[in-house]
Amino acid sequence: MQFDPAFRQQVQSDILPLLGQFEEAVALLATHRKTLVVWHPPDEVHQRINHYIDILWAVYVNKLDLMCRSLIYTANTQNFLLYGVIGRAIIEYVAVLRYYVQEEMQPLIQASDGWENAPLATLYEILELLDKHLRGTRFNWQEFFSSYVNQNLLHYKQQPRQTQVNILTCLETWIREEPAIGKLYGLFCDLVHPNLGSTLMVTRIYDQKIVVGGSSGTSFGIEIFNYTFADLFSVLKTAVPLLLNLRSLKF
Repeated sequence: MQFDPAFRQQVQSDILPLLGQFEEAVALLATHRKTLVVWHPPDEVHQRINHYIDILWAVYVNKLDLMCRSLIYTANTQNFLLYGVIGRAIIEYVAVLRYYVQEEMQPLIQASDGWENAPLATLYEILELLDKHLRGTRFNWQEFFSSYVNQNLLHYKQQPRQTQVNILTCLETWIREEPAIGKLYGLFCDLVHPNLGSTLMVTRIYDQKIVVGGSSGTSFGIEIFNYTFADLFSVLKTAVPLLLNLRSLKF
């Protein structure tokens, strides 16, 4: 999937090389998402950890693939209101991934005498974090599955609800290390909420005035895209070493 030539003509020249790199990243994600992983965790702890890592890898690859392809679609169709939603989601996905891998799991592993020699108690702590990472939620999915999902279509084994980590907790630890993330996230939040940011995303610049409706002029969203795309792409690239770090924990 690629950015249209018409859209490329509207962005700043320094953004153009990044568009090509982004398209290459989307093509790479598309190759990884072809792998089918069946959710069926084994009982043995080492195999169970491996299975959770495989599932989380597949989940992130598929989420980021859909987000990135949707971002290209929003640019090509000038739907910059949706660009704000996608951008905020990408930041939150990467923030959660970073929190679990860097803030929670790595300290446990570093405290052990090598991952291969980690005591059983540490393995179960890691397994609990993997489960929370994968299934954490506030919504009552048990009720949803038991009441609304056709049991002949999906055989779902009920499991205790796993609490989620607060997204603000994930972001705060990241912002302490990289303050610019806070500014970027704050902007994308305003592009999503019913505030000035989201209002600007449906306006156009025509005859040096801001207008709403019609098709004359240039979308204000182009200005937001030019201002944010490089930083958003940098956030996306942050996910790569984190996912590789996660995958390296397989036995």
